Amino acid sequence: MVSNSRDLALALVVVIFAVGMFFTINPNFIGLVVGSSAKQQCSDTDGGLNTSVRGTVTVYYSTSNSSSRYVDSCVNSSNVNEYSCTSSSTHSLGLRTIQCRNGYSCSNGACIVTPRNSTNQPANLSWVCTDSDGLNRNTYGSVVWTSSNGSRSQFNDFCDYDGKVSEYFCVSPTQVTTRTSNPNAAMQYLSCLGLTACHAGTGHCTPLVSGEYKCVDSDSGSYNPSNTRGTVTLIGRNSEDTMTITMNSTDSCTFGNRTVLEYSCDNGAVQTTLDPYVHSIPCAGTCVNGACTR
Repeated sequence: MVSNSRDLALALVVVIFAVGMFFTINPNFIGLVVGSSAKQQCSDTDGGLNTSVRGTVTVYYSTSNSSSRYVDSCVNSSNVNEYSCTSSSTHSLGLRTIQCRNGYSCSNGACIVTPRNSTNQPANLSWVCTDSDGLNRNTYGSVVWTSSNGSRSQFNDFCDYDGKVSEYFCVSPTQVTTRTSNPNAAMQYLSCLGLTACHAGTGHCTPLVSGEYKCVDSDSGSYNPSNTRGTVTLIGRNSEDTMTITMNSTDSCTFGNRTVLEYSCDNGAVQTTLDPYVHSIPCAGTCVNGACTR
């Protein structure tokens, strides 16, 4: 009987020692939960870096059997302190200061749509216009409107289909709009002068190279009959770059004055041949002096 008691006592000491070693090796052990997994050590009510919801992060410290709560808060009207769980370990708390996007402001720990006429954002925006090149057809430029809340609206010069430069410029240095609209940019069509042309993708006039010809149509006729007799002019330097070549093709009547031969620049504002595009168009009435009439 004494031997059995000693054996029982020895077994109890071994169990206690094993349990003590388990907690020593596993300081983050939370506890055994019958029928479920162990409780997570970090939780976030808004699911992470979610600035549109005021969230609360709870961190549980197993060593002290205690927890701490961290609530999202506003730094100012434009920025929010956003707490999150960076992992599932004990030291999992993350904090980032995030700026609310345009049109939103921080209120009660979350970024919300800024109400109109609020003290944070005015109902109207003031814009300032800057033009990088002015009305300069030989330079690629941009018009940029910058608003009082930091947003931008940009307009870039480009080549129109008929070879002219679509040149943006500031018609006024300032403009006021509502929050839901953008300012307008003024635009003027400028023809390239001399042996220069608006090459596609450049947005400004650049010199013609040898073998290139600029096409200019006086009546901008493109497939459509015109009441105006027009002339297509091709001008450029020959492939040897030894002389300037100019060729004119004027609209004319044909087929018993029932059809007009309409020349156009449909082959491109800049082309490598001296062959203008020509289209035979029947007139609803008669053709007189290179134009359809009724």
